[in-house]
Amino acid sequence: MVENYEKFDLPIDTMWADIDYMDDYKVFTISQSRYKDLPAKVHKIRHEYNMTFVPIMDAGVAVRKDVSTIPALKTGLERKVFIKQAESDDPLTAGVWCGNAYFPDFYKSDTNVWWSDMFDHMVKTYDDLEVDGVWLDMNEATNFCDGYCIEEERPKNSLRNKPYYVPG
Repeated sequence: MVENYEKFDLPIDTMWADIDYMDDYKVFTISQSRYKDLPAKVHKIRHEYNMTFVPIMDAGVAVRKDVSTIPALKTGLERKVFIKQAESDDPLTAGVWCGNAYFPDFYKSDTNVWWSDMFDHMVKTYDDLEVDGVWLDMNEATNFCDGYCIEEERPKNSLRNKPYYVPG
């Protein structure tokens, strides 16, 4: 991991991890097929090389059918931390790197507590993963699709369905 930097005398003081370390782009997870040794490697670079580790964390929480297998989605829905669709209690769906995603409403204090709890959960779940900072990406309700990502999710009373609504 760091050896090639030393081999070619390249300076490095921080190891950054982009979204591929996650399991299926689900925030607060680590892919066990590709990065199961990440906590041990991070421990090594921090303690043997005196470096820091900064993983990327997208605000968009992956939406998958099996909610129970995604702690951020499951607890986020239970604690009602996601931005709502117009005139609906349903979370707003957007399309980002993980596919369909819900975005936390950081204007709510409960959401900030949930976000912190999810970091604690990740650290404990993955062998006391040592994190020195966070590369916060997609920190706003970004959308890679035009309109609703899934037509069936469009609420019947959506402003987008009303003739007087003009985007812009």
